[in-house]
Amino acid sequence: MFTIYQYYAILKASREIRNIVPRNTFLQENALMDQIKSELSASVYAERKPYFQLNAEKFLDSVKNNTAPFLMDVPVPLQEDTQSLIMRSAAVRSAETGRVFRGTNQLLAQIALKEMASDITEPDTAIITYQQAKNHGTFIKKGSPHFTLTSYDAETKKSTAYRYFPVSAVADERKLPLPPDWNTGFPFDITIKCTDTDPEKYLGKYLAAAALCAPFETDMKTMRAFKENLEKDLEKSFAEGRHTRVFELGNKASEICRDTLRDMGNEFRENKHRTHEPVEQTKAPERRQSRESGYAR
Repeated sequence: MFTIYQYYAILKASREIRNIVPRNTFLQENALMDQIKSELSASVYAERKPYFQLNAEKFLDSVKNNTAPFLMDVPVPLQEDTQSLIMRSAAVRSAETGRVFRGTNQLLAQIALKEMASDITEPDTAIITYQQAKNHGTFIKKGSPHFTLTSYDAETKKSTAYRYFPVSAVADERKLPLPPDWNTGFPFDITIKCTDTDPEKYLGKYLAAAALCAPFETDMKTMRAFKENLEKDLEKSFAEGRHTRVFELGNKASEICRDTLRDMGNEFRENKHRTHEPVEQTKAPERRQSRESGYAR
């Protein structure tokens, strides 16, 4: 493969010999240049991966490195099969609409925000695009970290990439819409437990817990088996060139998340109706306040 600099050097040299070589030799040079252009184009395309593929690879890396928010890095001496593990993450929302991101994009946003957080600050739970901030009369502070999420249009069969910033990157958060009401109507002390090692079911339960900002409880044996199953699934799919597999898993996990929340809601309402007793409801979790803007995040 030729680099772009090698290509231009060869192109310049070929122009310099135009006037001193026979025509048939120059035609051969043109054929050579066409080959060079073809190889260069293929090389550039190979180096430029689509965003959805980069995100898929980043997702797998976070699983292998145990840095994904749905995994816990437990010291080896404490890795007992029956050990209970409790994780708690708040769902990432749009700072403009308040809507929760779903599926794989929700997990990718959590991974990115976790990487951006420092040792003394908690990850943001709201994100925004440059244009959304501009629409509300403010802007993104220069040098702010960002990450990319993608959406897929089934009708046009096209993927679109969007650059997101944590809400703390906004210059004046007071101009943004107020955050949504976090009262979910569920009991305050609710915990979502998971003993499934199937990637779709495990991630679905985790997404449900994040949507409620509730603890997600599993055990060491379950988490280890889930991680192994997920790695094998994605590595096999990536080797076959199917990087969209990670988004298929996310879509199915979203369905399980929705069904889990629906079943929990039905059970909660039935119990409340049966006992006729008032039940303490979920309160908005304590979130740090920006001293300058007062915007909770």
